[in-house]
Amino acid sequence: MKIIKPNRVSALTRCFEHVGVGYLGISALCFLPFSDGDVDLLSEISLWKFVAERLEGVSLDDAVPKARGEYLVNGSLFPPPGATSVVAEAAVGGLVKSIRATGERAWLNSRRKTEPRPLEVMPLDWSRTYGGPDFPHNPLGMGRKEVEFDGVRAVPLPQLEPVDQRLARRDEVGAPIGLGPIDLSWPTRQRLAGTYDEQWLREHSPGPARDLDWSFFNTASRDQQREGAWLPGDAYGFRHMHPSEATVGGRLPPVVARAFISRRDRAPSAAENFERARAAAAPGLDDELAWAMQTDGTTFEEVVLAATTLWFFPDAKRLVLVFTGSTRILTDDGSDVVHLLIAAERSGHPRTLEHYEEVLAERLHPKRGAIAALRDQDLLPEGVSPTLDEVAEDEALFANEGLLAQALFRRAELEHRAIITALEAEGIPESMFPEPPRPPAPPPSIEELPALAEEMLAEAKVQEAEARTQVEAMRAEAEQRLRDEDIDPSFLSQDVGGPPTWTAQAVRDELQMAVDACEAEGADASAFEGMLADEKLQAQWDEQEAQLLAMYRLGAHLQRPAARLPEDAANELRARVERAIANGEPLRELELTGADLRGLELCRADLRGALLESAVLDGVDLSGADLSDAVLAHASLRGTVLDRCTLTNTNLGKADLQGASMRGTKLAKTVLFGADLEGASLAGATVDDVLLIETKLQKVDATGLRAPGLTLLDADISGSDFAGADLSGATLVRIDLSSLDLSGAALVETNFVHCKLDDARLDDADLSGARFVHACSLDRVGLTRAKASRANLRGSSMREAKLSGADLSAADLSECVLVGANFEHARAREAQLAKADLTGARLANADFLGASFLGAELDAAELADANLFGADLARARIDEHTNTGGTNLTRARVYPRARLDDGSVA
Repeated sequence: MKIIKPNRVSALTRCFEHVGVGYLGISALCFLPFSDGDVDLLSEISLWKFVAERLEGVSLDDAVPKARGEYLVNGSLFPPPGATSVVAEAAVGGLVKSIRATGERAWLNSRRKTEPRPLEVMPLDWSRTYGGPDFPHNPLGMGRKEVEFDGVRAVPLPQLEPVDQRLARRDEVGAPIGLGPIDLSWPTRQRLAGTYDEQWLREHSPGPARDLDWSFFNTASRDQQREGAWLPGDAYGFRHMHPSEATVGGRLPPVVARAFISRRDRAPSAAENFERARAAAAPGLDDELAWAMQTDGTTFEEVVLAATTLWFFPDAKRLVLVFTGSTRILTDDGSDVVHLLIAAERSGHPRTLEHYEEVLAERLHPKRGAIAALRDQDLLPEGVSPTLDEVAEDEALFANEGLLAQALFRRAELEHRAIITALEAEGIPESMFPEPPRPPAPPPSIEELPALAEEMLAEAKVQEAEARTQVEAMRAEAEQRLRDEDIDPSFLSQDVGGPPTWTAQAVRDELQMAVDACEAEGADASAFEGMLADEKLQAQWDEQEAQLLAMYRLGAHLQRPAARLPEDAANELRARVERAIANGEPLRELELTGADLRGLELCRADLRGALLESAVLDGVDLSGADLSDAVLAHASLRGTVLDRCTLTNTNLGKADLQGASMRGTKLAKTVLFGADLEGASLAGATVDDVLLIETKLQKVDATGLRAPGLTLLDADISGSDFAGADLSGATLVRIDLSSLDLSGAALVETNFVHCKLDDARLDDADLSGARFVHACSLDRVGLTRAKASRANLRGSSMREAKLSGADLSAADLSECVLVGANFEHARAREAQLAKADLTGARLANADFLGASFLGAELDAAELADANLFGADLARARIDEHTNTGGTNLTRARVYPRARLDDGSVA
């Protein structure tokens, strides 16, 4: 369920059930200052920061509708100076509650008391009223056990008492009084909880008892409750609860909260959830289709809320107004509810259902949703600013930027005036005067951001279209001029390829030529000589050259491929390479871009940093060579032997490596973007920190590959063999591993994102802690004897998966499609299979001790001799074809039973 709401309203939800019917409880919380009815909603951020400091260990609300409206107070007594006894008072909507507060006292004997000490600031909670650990009605209180008092052991008197029920004797039982919530374990609430017996266990658990008094969910004392909800205009006031004001109060503002949901008319099955998730994760999904999918098959309706809870914090002059309601749901977790939208309105000024349906639709749009989310005014009362309090507090910081802009504007004005004065003095006509500077625009408010963002997007589209038109016109004009000169204009469309041609030495040579020319003509060459003598400038040039080359090494595969050398040039370069090899000279000094090196013996060659873009090395033996930092982008290495090579930081992007042998090769930070390794061998290779994006890896021999932490994105690895490979910690995104052999592979904590592993062989593989997310498909996958403890396969499709003998301890298989899967002899202790579809699955002789099958489908499943000791089978569906013969169900939870579509119990 996705929750959409404004930043000035908080939302709480809770799924619960009663008498076999499921409900979704919804609470909308408004944080407000004390006022005489102003709608001044404070931000959700400020609410939770405030509540965290004030209500430690206390729930603000449980999102369950209440039988009556109630108010609660969290605060302290602030007595007048020197007072020993005062009456604190809370008056809310006609309910008045008085509490006598007295300074510290103790019993001298059974009837006599010490004189009260002067009152100090103290919390108005249950710790200061009558009670104690042995008093169930208030185990937090005081007045029953001796404590140290003025140097002697004495029984203190409670400091907070009802005005008309003050203690007269030490053995008298007092009446606890407070303004805060009553714990659900205290008798005051427990007597309302109902009867929890065998009938409840069979028919109504885990919901409350059938005879529950719904007043149980009211947490305030009965004298703080009233029939019906709180209404706008209800007055409230508090006496002696503020540090500087004797009385504080106000009226409830004219604000109401509304809730809307979009729901499906039936609970989706595990298979339907998988198909929907797979469609949503598909690459290239059309925005409009993705938008439609979010609300497809849903109905939009309102859930009526009522203001049933008020929390007051008098010392801070703050209150929380809680609106609560509920609606029936079809599942115990509310999975049939897709969206929840919360809004606040002025009382008496309701917006239409269609308005909120349009707001939801806009916020769900893949592109427009981000902008729509800024329009909080669509979900707030008219006149309430959507600007967060925290943003408003920081406006002074933003104002500094405005001051700087104003200062720059004033400086520009002065400079403009000076220019105008000078032009006037020269007699320049006014028509030729420069335009005056424009004043800086004020920064937009958060309310203006959505409209401004839409305006900027529209303007950007217009500018893009205008620029495209202008560029096309300029290109057409340039091409025509070239044609007029009998020049082929096609070269205009060609990108620059090959290594950078700019060098620092070339600049120096040009400067030296300029110096020589000046000297020959008797001209002054000092400027050129100065540049040549400037060591700092020379260092900058060298650094620029190094940076250009480094950028080229990283991104050579992203530019147009360098051209292969013509035959004559290729032969001449080849001869130079052969001479270098014969003389033992280093090859890395040579510029080998586009070279044809076929047939050369380059075994163990030192080619560190070599520039070999677009080179042809088909069939060359490079075994043992060091190609660290070399550029082989766009190169042809078909059938090349690269066994035991070092390829650290090597750029092989978009290279053709079909049939190449890279056995035992070390690849670290190697670029293989778009490379073609079809039929290549990576057996025993070591791969470290490599991204395989759009890489072709069909029919690759990757047996024994060591590639922990590898990233595979949109790569094609069909028909490859990864048996015994180590891909632990790797991330595979949108990879089709169907029918691949990964038996015995190490896949510890490997991440599979929207991957397909249908018919893959992972027998004896180690998938401990592996994660399969975004609708992975593992139909008919072989996981016999695999180690998959702690693996997360939630929501995956695993039809007819072979899991016999596998270790699935603590694995998460919730909501998986496991129709016809084979778990025989598997060890799946503490595994999660909640809402999994195990129709026709074979679980015979498997160990599911402590596993959860909550809400699972077990029709026609084979459970013979399975160990389900302590397993959770609540709401699991079985039929007459489910075989439980010999199944160990000791301490298994079997209630509540699943309810069928006709309302009967399975």
